[in-house]
Amino acid sequence: MNLEIYVALSELAMLPRGVPHSEKTLMCRAEKVCASRLREFHSERLFNLGGRLLDGDHKEHCEVDYAHLYFYGDWALAASFIEEGDIVILKRFILHDTPRIGGDEAEFPFFITPIKTSSTLRVLQNGLQNDVMEVMVGADRLDLPCVRVLPKTLRAPFIANDMV
Repeated sequence: MNLEIYVALSELAMLPRGVPHSEKTLMCRAEKVCASRLREFHSERLFNLGGRLLDGDHKEHCEVDYAHLYFYGDWALAASFIEEGDIVILKRFILHDTPRIGGDEAEFPFFITPIKTSSTLRVLQNGLQNDVMEVMVGADRLDLPCVRVLPKTLRAPFIANDMV
């Protein structure tokens, strides 16, 4: 299966807003993670992160260059295990314009959410013994994540092999 992975914010910015991108995949390193919390003026939860796309540009902690991912409701609880430094792979997503408040310029022009009914989230985390733990959550099984531990040597081939 051929993945269309976005590695630059300029590529993402060209996608249409508010429509599902079922054949697209976003991969980033979580740089800023905000804890799961109740949404303002809503009864559901929110979890969000700022991630640096894996484009070879090593401007660490430069929030202007982050992709902003937001997880709402059941997705917020399912994704809340993500920590800074994790590799986040979101297959199938929706791009949204950031709402303007009071006519001011938005800090970042768009944000990304999973497609509620069809996205797959894969997260690679460093393990304790130089291994890599992969946690996968699908829209159809948000309360039942799949967890695997891989030797570090399999990291790159495993990312490239999209099994979902």
